[in-house]
Amino acid sequence: MNKKIRTFAFLLAACLLLTTASPVLPMSEGPSTVVEAASKTETITSSSSSELSAGAIVNPDSSAQAEVTDSKQVVDLVYYKNGQAQTDYTGWVKAGGSLYYINKGKALANGYYAVKGYDCKSRAYTYAFAKDGRVITNFYGLSKKYYNMYLKKKLQFEINLSSHTFTILMKDPRTGQYTIPLKSFVCATSRHYNGTPTGTYRLNKGFHLRWFIYRRSNPYHYYQWAVKVGNTNILIHSNMYYTTNNRRLVKKYYNLFGHNITTHCIRVQAVNAKMIYQIACKNKYPIKVRIYRSEDNPGPFGEITLNDTTGKTNKNYDPTDPNIVKNSYQIY
Repeated sequence: MNKKIRTFAFLLAACLLLTTASPVLPMSEGPSTVVEAASKTETITSSSSSELSAGAIVNPDSSAQAEVTDSKQVVDLVYYKNGQAQTDYTGWVKAGGSLYYINKGKALANGYYAVKGYDCKSRAYTYAFAKDGRVITNFYGLSKKYYNMYLKKKLQFEINLSSHTFTILMKDPRTGQYTIPLKSFVCATSRHYNGTPTGTYRLNKGFHLRWFIYRRSNPYHYYQWAVKVGNTNILIHSNMYYTTNNRRLVKKYYNLFGHNITTHCIRVQAVNAKMIYQIACKNKYPIKVRIYRSEDNPGPFGEITLNDTTGKTNKNYDPTDPNIVKNSYQIY
């Protein structure tokens, strides 16, 4: 009986969702063409969370204020600018440190919607929106339960060499395309133009090392949580250390995340290196790794920089290291 009640509740929620934003299309009609935000004929594709195998929408604690005080603010899903409701506006808004997609003055909320990417000229993504309208930008930070769940989904990695932004995408079961962004983060890539070669590869899940030691240098270089991209010489791993001690960080290189500093490899912060390592160890599906250059489409949440996370550090350890910093997966 309880199962029937829960099923009815999900169906009711889906029906309510499809009536909250206009214009929208039911998921059965497939993906729609995303038109420029300035267009009056923009189409938004919608679905309830129950229609996707992404797991339920988990709503972070709301930080919306009861009164409009900032120059740009979303309160009760209504977009305000300088205290005035913007009822004719359609497009992306960044307010209070969060991303919203506004459709005719009202924020999309409580579901998955396919819209043109934030700060992207042409590419569309299927974003998850919380009840208060905020885009969920880090599925892995929602809870430990969801962290472990999303390690095992059907995933694709994308690395934009132009923006130094690494994105983990999940497969949208409607379309079969990897368009649901779970997380984006800053990376560092080769100092040689073709040192980190563009192309589409497959993650070599048979190669994963807790510590990778690069022995062709003198002294040796040490990196945490290394995985290999296909049959290439590209590894994805943490920043450099002086030895196999996570409190012996080479700080000058950490502070150069977002730049071209490596020989071939892709460096990411420790929290993300461990996450990718765990994906390689636990995920049963083949994982494509797409490496590309694009100034027009930096990533689903725009270009991610070091300042978007920790900023520069003068510590002797990676400030995102999950073996040192408690609950760092929730923060970065």
